[in-house]
Amino acid sequence: MDDVAYAVNRRSYGSLFHYAHFMCDCLFPEFLHGLQTRRTVVREKSLKQTLGKFALIYEEVMQTTCVELCTVEFQKHSKNYQIIQGFKAHRDLGSMLSFRAFVFQRFGFVERLGPTSHKSVLLIKRGCRQDLISDKRLAAQNKNVTCGRERREIANVCEIEDKLSQALGDSFRAACLEELLFKEQVSLFMWADVVVLAHGAAMANLFFCRAGTSVLEVLCDKSYQDFNTICEVLQLKHLKIKGFHLDVAWLLEFLSTGSVVAF
Repeated sequence: MDDVAYAVNRRSYGSLFHYAHFMCDCLFPEFLHGLQTRRTVVREKSLKQTLGKFALIYEEVMQTTCVELCTVEFQKHSKNYQIIQGFKAHRDLGSMLSFRAFVFQRFGFVERLGPTSHKSVLLIKRGCRQDLISDKRLAAQNKNVTCGRERREIANVCEIEDKLSQALGDSFRAACLEELLFKEQVSLFMWADVVVLAHGAAMANLFFCRAGTSVLEVLCDKSYQDFNTICEVLQLKHLKIKGFHLDVAWLLEFLSTGSVVAF
């Protein structure tokens, strides 16, 4: 029995098959609760508890087997439930650093402690729409279909990519995270000195940025307190840009001077 954990995830809102909630409310706190020491983690197969396609990342990082049972079968194990509180119960520096170190160790990464000789700039672009739930029955029940290109993007992201590529050369990388393995995503954020992105789930990867990394978030009329908290606790330089557009001339000046005065 000690090799099996029956997890019930508790959080204010959101679905674990959406990346931000998977990272902040599931992978992060379930590591803190020691579920990576279990051979199998069992949860209810429901819209409130399923990890959807992110079960593959969970298994890769935690090195445990994910099992989802129908509600009737899962309730048979109610005496063994382990209640997992979400991100808001674990907003301290020690917890975040411990989680980050665990993920780095899992992938054989050596944590970066300072800047490199050349400033590394990472631009995150919106990729193609993804099917987040593989189970057809659950997918049919899901009414919260909010992931995809239609949600949020920097209006002039192609212009930004072209100008930064010309100006920075090999020090610049543009990426669609939907096209990358989780290990590759972790590496990108770990090595970035500056991250430029629209408000969205990709900001959950800020867990892996070193202190002092500049985060330029184009708000797209949205905000999410957990991302603000990650930036504050990990001492990231978080600059919020109102609207959907990022002025390229201002951005190039920012990258050359390090100024954090918004326009």
